[in-house]
Amino acid sequence: MLAAAVRAVNFAESVVLCEPSLAHKTTRPPDLVIVDPVIGVHLIEVKGLSLDNILQIDAGGICHFRYGQHVDKKNPILQVRNAMFDVRDAVRNSYNDELQIPF
Repeated sequence: MLAAAVRAVNFAESVVLCEPSLAHKTTRPPDLVIVDPVIGVHLIEVKGLSLDNILQIDAGGICHFRYGQHVDKKNPILQVRNAMFDVRDAVRNSYNDELQIPF
């Protein structure tokens, strides 16, 4: 996913951020952040599964993922939305609420 993101935003002014995280941490950074002066800031949540492991997607974004014999429900949309607000708020605080780039 990281290589695809780098290829997709191959511009001198763009930045792709990837921070490894510990799997058992309670709060985790976003998987990928793309910063581009034209398209804005995009946060991407990556799931390490094949499409065959997605059993269903409910209204509101709750996904049922199969991990071996276990089924886990996660909401990647909520995960990335929460991360987006964390990053946006931190940037706003750093620039005294004068944020010029869309999230």
